[in-house]
Amino acid sequence: MKLHVLISLLLFACTAVWGKGVPQEAAARFAAIYDKDDYRPRVFNGRWLKDSTYVVWEPGQNGSGRELALYHPATGERTVLVTSFQLIPTERKTSESRQSVCTARP
Repeated sequence: MKLHVLISLLLFACTAVWGKGVPQEAAARFAAIYDKDDYRPRVFNGRWLKDSTYVVWEPGQNGSGRELALYHPATGERTVLVTSFQLIPTERKTSESRQSVCTARP
């Protein structure tokens, strides 16, 4: 809130000094910074490890579920530690496979 008041005062001062108002370029830049959040940093949802690698949860390769991936920033190498299929409980895996066998018969 205080930031918006400060910006308004700054714009008012610029208008008084220049007499023409705020140039369009400046107004567009202010809007991009404060209204549209174009310059807001992206959120990092990973965890850094002691060996300078990091792990992050990502969407699964097949488009469903999530998987845990390990990244090596120095090389750009990506290793999947846990796949989305590994996160399905064993009971559910066996019941799904039984169900698919039962429904496959005419």
